[in-house]
Amino acid sequence: MLLVKFKIGDNYYAINTDDVIEIIPAIPFRPIPGTPDFFAGIFDYHGQIVSVIDVSRLTINTPSILRLSTRIILLDFPFKNKKTILGLLAEDVTDVIDVEDSSFQNTGISSEKAPFLTSVCKYEGKLVQLIQIEKLFSKELQEKVFSLFDHAK
Repeated sequence: MLLVKFKIGDNYYAINTDDVIEIIPAIPFRPIPGTPDFFAGIFDYHGQIVSVIDVSRLTINTPSILRLSTRIILLDFPFKNKKTILGLLAEDVTDVIDVEDSSFQNTGISSEKAPFLTSVCKYEGKLVQLIQIEKLFSKELQEKVFSLFDHAK
């Protein structure tokens, strides 16, 4: 399984590359007043306005630190039966890793507040937990993010 590895706080997480369009350097965003804290802003990606979510702010309520390794992971995200580009701001995006499915172990722990967390593997001596993107962005969150631009169409 091919994964994009990144950090949230002091811990490593990964998402499957199946829905990843591109990984780009963090660039200045245009903030949108009145949006939730996890909404980093918007930017123009080849003529399309892209919303960017700060994954650290969303999950642990701490903003991502902008470093050379902080990146925007562009996702091909399904919203209302249509693919939409969504940016995920994440720290320490330095590796795309190939991990065997059999390397992952179920933690046996589930949380209503973090239904997006799944199994864990050990990669280069560090625990890496898999995140299911479709569960990270709940229906309520999708409405908050994408409704900003629904009226413009």
